[in-house]
Amino acid sequence: MPILNTANAAQSGARGDRETTRGAGVHRAIFCLSRTAVMSSLLLAISLPVGANHQEHTHDHGAQDDAAVVADEFVNAEIKAIDHESGKVMLKHEAIRKFNMNGMTMGFRVADRKKLESLAVGDKVRFIVDRVNGQLVIREIEKLQ
Repeated sequence: MPILNTANAAQSGARGDRETTRGAGVHRAIFCLSRTAVMSSLLLAISLPVGANHQEHTHDHGAQDDAAVVADEFVNAEIKAIDHESGKVMLKHEAIRKFNMNGMTMGFRVADRKKLESLAVGDKVRFIVDRVNGQLVIREIEKLQ
């Protein structure tokens, strides 16, 4: 739509005044929408976590409210790797309902490294996991018979 200057608007009469007013309104609406989109994008960017450690797989998989409903449930898993020095274990685990997380293979820190001493790759285990400082940490882990 052409933007009419005042000389053109005067020549075109009432029709020109309507187009000029409507054109200004459209431009004002586009500016407001653009400003709203920019503000929404900034708010979203601010709310996202910075530098998530994807090796540890620490992002949230569901609502925190579920943790209160399904508390301290053992989860079955198979040990894929153990790092005794760092106190970490790689598990192929079933769903963790406490955190609304599907079954997958991922690494966990173990709160007590001594619990890893009796375990080996390939062992079937069950464990209880908690969220500590934003990371999933195994509180209990035991070998299945």
